[in-house]
Amino acid sequence: MPKPTAIFVDLPVRRAPLAFFPMRLFFRIRVAGHSMVPALAPGDRLLCVGGFRRRLCVPGAIVVAKAPVPENLVVKRVSRVFPDGSFAVEGDNRDVSRDSRHFGPLEARAYEGRALFAYRPWPRALWRS
Repeated sequence: MPKPTAIFVDLPVRRAPLAFFPMRLFFRIRVAGHSMVPALAPGDRLLCVGGFRRRLCVPGAIVVAKAPVPENLVVKRVSRVFPDGSFAVEGDNRDVSRDSRHFGPLEARAYEGRALFAYRPWPRALWRS
């Protein structure tokens, strides 16, 4: 069995699978932009549950998804879920956020996972999605 490796995405988020969960049951994200302020700030670290649990994609949830333009991972809040499985996302800071208002709803396959809780920085880490 190959060893899992860390994967880093530079723009909106940084992602690294936890070493003992090679199937991405859980993964970690570091927030890099200002689109989710005040809920999340740049540098916040989140523990997320993987994309096999699409039923966790509900309005109000903070999710990690592949944005179509640019092709990066983004951390956004789900605003609507459609019957075909597609979903719309929006940032909490609407003035700087590039979200479904710009690129439209995301397909179900764009869903990567849901943020469970922030574990850093510590005292702000008491947040839970």
